[in-house]
Amino acid sequence: MKKKMLCWALLSTLLALLPALAMAEGNAITPEIAASIDWTALVVAVIGVIGTAVSALIGRVWVKYVRPWLEQRDLTDAAKIVVEAVEALLGRYCGEDKWKLALEKMQERGFNVDSDIVMDALRSAWKRLDIDQMASGEKEKMSEIMTC
Repeated sequence: MKKKMLCWALLSTLLALLPALAMAEGNAITPEIAASIDWTALVVAVIGVIGTAVSALIGRVWVKYVRPWLEQRDLTDAAKIVVEAVEALLGRYCGEDKWKLALEKMQERGFNVDSDIVMDALRSAWKRLDIDQMASGEKEKMSEIMTC
């Protein structure tokens, strides 16, 4: 919190001193126009500061929110695709075989099946498929997930 306050204080001080810097440059070149400000230098400096702040903000948002969301989305989509494919390949009433095949398929896709996150994503996709089948009338009760 202190770092943010210090950064904002320095930024506002810099912005407050930019007109004085522009006036000093103008006085050195043309002393008779001492009251005028070189707006070009001021605008260029402000644009540079804003551009730097925006690029830093975008980088922070990417690292903190977008990249983790994309990684989780990739895992969720992969688990859903694998569970639906295994269901289509083996059909119903083969719970343990489907679970083993789903783990193999996830491992083939490069996911670590020993990870809790991967197992949770698979279980979630499995339950979602059960719920969808019950909603469509294909199934009457939820099947048990066979864990290895």
